Amino acid sequence: MPSLDRLLGNERLNAALAWAAVVGLVVGAVVSVVGGDPLWAGFALVAAAVAVGPAVTRRSRTTMLRWEMLAVVLVAVLVRAFGFYVSPAGYVATAGLALVVAVQLDAFTAVEMTPRFGVLFVTVATAAFAGVWGVVEFTADALLGTAFLADVNELMWDLVLATAVGLVAGLCFDLYLRASDHERTGPTVAPDRGDPGSRGRRTALGGSTLRYVVRGMQAFLVLATVYAVATVQYTLIVNTGVPLALAAFPTLVRWRYDRDLSAGLALWIATAAVLHALGALGLYAWFGWYDQVTHTVSASLVAGVGYAIVGALERYSTAVEFPPRFRVLLVLLFVLGIGVAWEILEFATGGIAALVGGEPVLAQYGLRDIALDLVFDVVGGLLVALWGTRYFDDVANGLARRLHLHGE
Repeated sequence: MPSLDRLLGNERLNAALAWAAVVGLVVGAVVSVVGGDPLWAGFALVAAAVAVGPAVTRRSRTTMLRWEMLAVVLVAVLVRAFGFYVSPAGYVATAGLALVVAVQLDAFTAVEMTPRFGVLFVTVATAAFAGVWGVVEFTADALLGTAFLADVNELMWDLVLATAVGLVAGLCFDLYLRASDHERTGPTVAPDRGDPGSRGRRTALGGSTLRYVVRGMQAFLVLATVYAVATVQYTLIVNTGVPLALAAFPTLVRWRYDRDLSAGLALWIATAAVLHALGALGLYAWFGWYDQVTHTVSASLVAGVGYAIVGALERYSTAVEFPPRFRVLLVLLFVLGIGVAWEILEFATGGIAALVGGEPVLAQYGLRDIALDLVFDVVGGLLVALWGTRYFDDVANGLARRLHLHGE
């Protein structure tokens, strides 16, 4: 962690200005309530609570973040509270809050991030916050009769632009990390760090009867892809061919690296692939709830991949440190950020189809569909964060070894 003295400079003056920013955020919340925007008032209060987090946890009124960072969020909150540049101010406030969270984690906790990872973290966190905000707005419209979201286009452009501003905030975090004079050591690898007995308790795919189930799923996907090609359904070709490639991943790993994934993980991957292919073959249209089932399973797999990447980085380099609670937060932010990226991809394919003609490769079915997708993404991520990470320990160790061999 950087020296707090270097970070804060004149501690008392900085604390006074930071607390003034907190008061300003509370004022922004009051103005929003008076102006008939209780959701934005809630956002302002959340931002104020985040700002005072270090002072509360350390029981020191002077332990506050640089006031300039809080001022960015404050200005955006007040600008929107008074009705000016409502959408742009929202994007800046969301990205600013993600930046504040990242800097506080780095400055006041045991978390250590490299500059590149910091850019990714802030960008993903901004996308995740924007996704949560979209779900909150949809819920308010549905339950309270408000009109925060006019249509799918408005929500999707909010997600796109907020994520873009988040990338800019991530680059600012990169500059902060580089200027903080972190003492970082060179890359190192610690194979199989974690539960040393975890590998022994998991059966490889090749030695499990589950391999027959996985092979059957792969065969089904081959037949579905052949059917899509034979009937010249381009959208179906994509929605069966990509799952086929995903289901074949365990076989590819065995062929390329002479390593067997665990039977449970291979079945997990194949199940997510088959569920999506079945949806493309008609279940998405026939059953409204089916999309949420596939999103939960797919999100759990994405969460596992995120956990494996984070674990690999921590095993590979002593320049990063992710305490257990932070890993849970990372998994949830990662899966929700990827969920937002997926919705953006669906939105983009719809726009392309509208321009060139034909059916979109990926379809959106309205605001309710998007909101439920994001909610069930979080459910899938939470399941993995709490109970399923052990299935991805071998993947994390393998990635760490690859990083070590290539010196990335």
